Amino acid sequence: MVSLFEKVDDSIKKSIIRNYENKCEEYNKRSKLSYDFITLDECLREYDNAFEDWRYYYEGNKKSNLLGGLDLSIFIDCIEEEVDKLEEL
Repeated sequence: MVSLFEKVDDSIKKSIIRNYENKCEEYNKRSKLSYDFITLDECLREYDNAFEDWRYYYEGNKKSNLLGGLDLSIFIDCIEEEVDKLEEL
């Protein structure tokens, strides 16, 4: 995921980062519990090997380190919003 994100146009990358930070802040304002969000860079690094983790877990060869989380869900929402913007062009 890290190498893919590095290839994204800088303006889109900045928009995704800003959107991610805003969504994390909004979530904590609406929630009764305060979630300790990681930065987008940390999120990308954490899920960088998600496919391999899933595959090894699925094949039963090792335990997966991939837990999934709110951070990743928010990141995916941000990407979907950017794709929607591009489709409108």
